[in-house]
Amino acid sequence: MTAYPNVISFLVKGDVEHSGPWWGADFYAPNGQVLAVGHYPDARSHPTLEGNPGFNISGDGRGCGGIRSSFTVHELVWDHDGTLRRFRADFEQRCENTEAALRGTWDFTASG
Repeated sequence: MTAYPNVISFLVKGDVEHSGPWWGADFYAPNGQVLAVGHYPDARSHPTLEGNPGFNISGDGRGCGGIRSSFTVHELVWDHDGTLRRFRADFEQRCENTEAALRGTWDFTASG
């Protein structure tokens, strides 16, 4: 997991010893903004100069271009030292302008 004020990126690896599957997700605030609780419609693969937020989920050799997405951050909690403690967001991603969508919830709670 990598966190900056405008992007949170997750990478989840399966059985590393046997080259197991991996999945990653990137949640970007629009350029010049800080990621916060709220709804982010019309997200693209990466944030755009036009003010679009960015979102991408991919993994295990799967991904897509021409992404149309949206996500809603429900919870975002940082420690005083900048460590991400809690993140929960619902997302929807459509590839290459198809009607089929990948929908889900990314839920992260730091241990310790």
